[in-house]
Amino acid sequence: MLVSDLTRSDKRSKSATYLIGAGLCASFALFFFQHRSPASLWLLIVAAMLAWLCLDLAVALLPLTFPYYHDLLPLVAGGSRAFSLNELGICMCVGAALLRFLVLPEEWRVTRAWIQTLLQQGRPMFLAALLLLLASSLALLVSPDRPASLHAYRQQIIEPLLYFLLVLCYIRTRADVARMSGSLVISVVIAACFGIAQGLLHITTGLLIVSPTTFRVDGPYPGPNSLAFLFDRTLPILLALLLPGLFRRPTARGFAWRDPLRWGCLVALVPLVWALYWTDSRGAEVALLTVFLLLLIFEVRHRLVVLVAAGVGAVGMGLFWSRVIRLFNVPGHGLLSERLLLWKAGWLMIRDSFWLGSGLNSFNTRYRPDAPQSYALKALNGQAFPTDYSPNLLHPHNFLLDFWISSGLPGVLALAWLLWAFATILVRTHHLCAGLRQGHVLQRLLIGIAGSMLAGLIHGLVDNFYFAPDLAMIFWLFMGVVLVVQNIARREQDAGARDSSAQQQV
Repeated sequence: MLVSDLTRSDKRSKSATYLIGAGLCASFALFFFQHRSPASLWLLIVAAMLAWLCLDLAVALLPLTFPYYHDLLPLVAGGSRAFSLNELGICMCVGAALLRFLVLPEEWRVTRAWIQTLLQQGRPMFLAALLLLLASSLALLVSPDRPASLHAYRQQIIEPLLYFLLVLCYIRTRADVARMSGSLVISVVIAACFGIAQGLLHITTGLLIVSPTTFRVDGPYPGPNSLAFLFDRTLPILLALLLPGLFRRPTARGFAWRDPLRWGCLVALVPLVWALYWTDSRGAEVALLTVFLLLLIFEVRHRLVVLVAAGVGAVGMGLFWSRVIRLFNVPGHGLLSERLLLWKAGWLMIRDSFWLGSGLNSFNTRYRPDAPQSYALKALNGQAFPTDYSPNLLHPHNFLLDFWISSGLPGVLALAWLLWAFATILVRTHHLCAGLRQGHVLQRLLIGIAGSMLAGLIHGLVDNFYFAPDLAMIFWLFMGVVLVVQNIARREQDAGARDSSAQQQV
């Protein structure tokens, strides 16, 4: 079966892996929900010991903490310094890795050889990551609010890059990739269930009431769009694992539906689609619909079907353009006039800070009306504020403007370089997997990751794409996965070639 092929066994017994994983999840959950001294500190110590025993599993389970970065918890009850679960998990894994390198020289030798191989195969991605780090660091020098920029720099640049390195160091097998991908999906399903519970029970503290009959759920987040961002990054993966083989090979359809992996994806889709509908996020709906159509076209691969679909879409857009505009111009979703104001203010900021930008999390500091030389007032140029104007927006609602303001022109170049390297490595890896045993499972995963990145970019044209802790973590998770899968594919190809050569000699 596809599931068993995707999750190959390693040196540890499955029972030990399950127990350690359950212990890690339980210790973090108890720390989150029952935060009392000194038990909370002991829970972290237990989690650190389990991470030491099984660091690859701890790294693979970290996506379970991504949605809860708004919930800051002190290490002990009443403590002055507070951290999110994600930050605690990253620090725990990095500390365990450094300690293991010190006391286990053999592990450092093996890890260094593995990283060197990845570096040779993905040098452009590493160089682009260094450029983004440099650009974000330089932008701190000109930030109008350095404490806020430093906080965002830690959460959105340093910690995601550390997680990227952890993924490269400890995610080495198909089983590791499957666990990490599953953790991401499970975390989003849990967040979706939170949102569904808000809607069913009508918990008004977690709802954005748009009208007496319309609400928007936000799950564990402070806003519905933040929850929708998670669906952008997850639904395409589930669709890519679910769809292939259902249309192009009708004779194999019965076998396809006997695959438990497809049934698992179908079950996970239900709460995600339900919660997506209740977030009422127009950007996420358009992005995911676009990716879904592209996946269908990729699956069908019939020129006539593609031409008909494109023609119908073009005619429909032409006939119903005014309705499409009204769909995106309703209260509670941000009026187009406010988007245009944001974009104009963003371009004015770029004009005045062209090379270095103004630092992470600096947009609102320069945009709000009471700011010195407010860019909102400059963009209005004496006109009245839009009906839905909000002075508390943290970003310009366009990923290109956001990167330029946050990290300057070098940051925009780094993003373009990263996306080019990501696409190049992903296409190359997709071809490499074609000749592997059950390689089509990895190919489906890669297609899903590509769809997730594309959905994030489409939604990012009118909202956020990277500059939130969970989005940055998922971005670098995807970058790490394509590098790791490429190395796995090359290693399995080399092993297969050696086996064939040995058989021929015999």
